Amino acid sequence: MAQIVENWSDVEGIVREVVSAPELPGFVEVSLDVGKAADVEGFRNLLADSTGTELSLFIPTALADERGVRAGARLVARARKARPDRAFVDPDYLEVR
Repeated sequence: MAQIVENWSDVEGIVREVVSAPELPGFVEVSLDVGKAADVEGFRNLLADSTGTELSLFIPTALADERGVRAGARLVARARKARPDRAFVDPDYLEVR
């Protein structure tokens, strides 16, 4: 199993869809049209190439509900790539506009 290096990116984009993540109880999977994936000082940006693409982000369900994550909303978050096919949001850096 390959290791992913410690990494963080500040991503921003429009939420396309929010669905429950049955393979990860307690999380929703958010499809995000990424407009920006900026560097976070001191960390590798493994999401830099996601600008202009659709990215799947996993967010704790309670946090997504509390912040009003919904289709059509602008999402600003700090995220990290945990596996080649999974990125997770830092709960301390999530804003819905």
